[in-house]
Parts: sequence; C-alpha cells; structure tokens
Amino acid sequence: MNIMEVIYNITSSILQLMIVHSFFSLFGIKKKNNKPKDIIIIVSFVTLTTLFTLFIKEQTFFTILVTLIIILYSFKFYMNIIKRIFSVVLICALLLMFEVVFGLLISLIYDSTIAQMQTDLSIYIQCILFSKLSLLAIIKFISNLYKPKNNNISIPILITLVFLPITTFVIIYTLTYYVYDEDNSAIRFFIMLSSFLVVISNIFVFYTFDYIQKQDEQKNNLKLQAMQVKLEYQYYVDLSEKQLLSNKTLHDLKNELFAIRSMLNVDSKMVKEEIDRICNIVTDAHSKEITGIESIDSLLASKIIVAKSRDIKIEIISFISKINPNSIIDLTIIFGNLMDNALEACEKVATNKFINLEIRQIKNNLIIKVENSSIDNDFNNKTTKENKYLHGFGLKNVKDICDRYEGIMEFGIKNNVFIINIALCNNIIN
Repeated sequence: MNIMEVIYNITSSILQLMIVHSFFSLFGIKKKNNKPKDIIIIVSFVTLTTLFTLFIKEQTFFTILVTLIIILYSFKFYMNIIKRIFSVVLICALLLMFEVVFGLLISLIYDSTIAQMQTDLSIYIQCILFSKLSLLAIIKFISNLYKPKNNNISIPILITLVFLPITTFVIIYTLTYYVYDEDNSAIRFFIMLSSFLVVISNIFVFYTFDYIQKQDEQKNNLKLQAMQVKLEYQYYVDLSEKQLLSNKTLHDLKNELFAIRSMLNVDSKMVKEEIDRICNIVTDAHSKEITGIESIDSLLASKIIVAKSRDIKIEIISFISKINPNSIIDLTIIFGNLMDNALEACEKVATNKFINLEIRQIKNNLIIKVENSSIDNDFNNKTTKENKYLHGFGLKNVKDICDRYEGIMEFGIKNNVFIINIALCNNIIN
C-alpha cells in the first residue's frame, strides 16, 4: 500500500457517495439540513468505505459491509420501506455491474486478465474511477429528466456530462501508458498525481453542475410560490377582516330569520324549509370556534358555506391548543389548499359528496387528515385549473411547509376516497 493508492481510494469513495446521494434523491426527499450531522455522515461514509476497500479482501464480506453503509445512508431521505429496499438493491447492483463491465472493457484494451488488473494499480484505478464517473454522469442525466421543462439544462452542459468521463478515461489512459516505460519514480509519481487531479476536476464539475441546477430550480420555484403565497396571504387577510365585520350582521340576520319563521302559517312548509336551510348555513358559518385560531376559523367557516351551498356534507374535528403564532400563516395556507382541493374533487362527484377534516395535537406534533369523495381510483397530480403550472404548486406548497417543520405528507386514493395525512413536527406547538 502506498500514499497514491490511499488517495485514489478516498477519491473513489467520494465518487461513490455522490452516486448514492444522487440516486436516492430520485426516490426520496432529503431530510432537513443539519450541517454538523451531515459532515459527520459524509466523513464516516468516505472513511469506512475507504478502509473496507483497503483492508477487506474477501469480496462477499466487503459487499455486505458496503451495502450496510448504503442502507444507513438511505435514512437521510424520506421514503417508504418498499422504495428504500428497491433503491438500495438497485444502486448496489448498478455499482457492481458498472465495475464489472468497465473492468472487462479495460481488460480488453490492455489485453490483460482480471487477476492481472487487480495487481496493477494503474489499471485498477482506471477501472474503478471510470466506472463510477460514468455511473454518476448517467444518474445526473436521468435526474435532470424529472425536472420541470423550464429547468432543463442546456445542450452544451448535457454534452459535457456525456463526454467528461470519456475524455477523463482517455487522458488517464494516455498518462498511465508512459508509466510502464518510465523508471524514474518522480516522473511516475507526477503522472499519477496528474491523473488524480483530472479525476478531482471531474468531481468539482459535477458538484458545480449540481449546485447550479439546484439554484436555478430554487429560483424558479421561489418566484412561483412567492406569487401564490402573496395572493393567498392577501386573500386570507381580507377574508378574516370581512368575517369580523360581518359577525354582527350575521347574528342579527339569524335572529330575524328565526323570528320570521315563528310567525309563518302552518301551511307555508316550503318557506320554512328554505329558511331552515339558510339558518343552518349561517349557524355553521357564524364565528364557529373550530381551532380557536381566528384566521383559520374564518377560513374554514367560508369553506363550510361553500360546501353547504354545493350539497357537500362536511365534518370537522379539531383537538389542538397552543399553536405557535409564527406558524399560523403556514397553517392557513395548508388548510386553504387542502379544502380547495377537496371542494374541487367533490364537485366532480354525482352523489355522496363529503369532506372530513381531522386536526389533532399529539404531544408536540400536529396531525392533519383530510378525506373527500373522488371520481378517481388513483391519484393524478395534474391540475384541471386554467393556470396549470401555478396551481400545480398547491400541494407542493403544502409539502414545502411540511419540510420546513420536519414533517411528513402522504396521500392517495382508495375506494374513490382521496386521503391525505400530514404530520408537522418541529416548532409547530408553542
């Protein structure tokens, strides 16, 4: 073992970490950043993988240990158990497959056996690094396909992703070719160092590419979300003010309607039923304390009126207290989006229209559950509203808020009932 072998194995471990991280990003959502914790995880991953590579020669035992490290790293991402198992198995298989395929390819180029390659450090390094650079480029390319169209990277950058591993291999192959005929140890060292720097430059290119993509995506998302949040916030502020101003009027109107009803003749059955219907709507909407939070109660009261007018049965159960005042706007956005989605879904249903909203506080966590009737048997996240791209951020806004509170959002449809569960965990309870 020499210093260059250690350096190359550390580089290989860093590449493997980038591969695993990028791959899990396709299947799950990264948990909230905690820099000290992330640094410890990264250093542990690279250190353990490097030590296993250097000192464990038994391939089966080595594969098991590396797989365990990858499994542990997968818990940096939110994903269900099926996705976790699938993604871990697939990335381990891809890492192994690429090493085998490129090992065979390089053995053909050098006209050497696998056993000879394993004892020749320069050829072994080319095989490992080239296979991982190629896999990383492919994963980056695939991950870009899942991004919105306006975030697509340019053709020159895509070409760079494709040709970067190839040019790296050609450069390393050319440099190491002269190692065989060179007896000067200093020259051999500088050739190996040059190869190492080429690989490091690849890592920085991938990191820069990833950083630029995230910045562009975040910039576009923030513009759209800021527009919608601004509109929603103004809407809910106006709604709360109008609700407060109309409380007295609604109260007087309800009393007048009850007084009129008591004076009607017995034969005026239809008129009585209509007045009863109006009284029920007003009673449900009039400053009814649901959560104990004025702005949220005003919002829910307006949604109750809309539901009643559309013959949608609505039931709200709330057991909460001591909500963090700084979280009220976020909660208003969540409830507004969830109720609007539920009302829209119920409008498409012919019969048995219903919305059930359940809000519970469990220790320091806030649990929100919405069930509503739906014509669909499976979930389709494509909106039918006119401004498709903007409104498509309805549930995304909810998900972004969940992430800020280190929460979880799950949704789906079963037996024509759309169900969404939300858990908000961090700093939501005062």
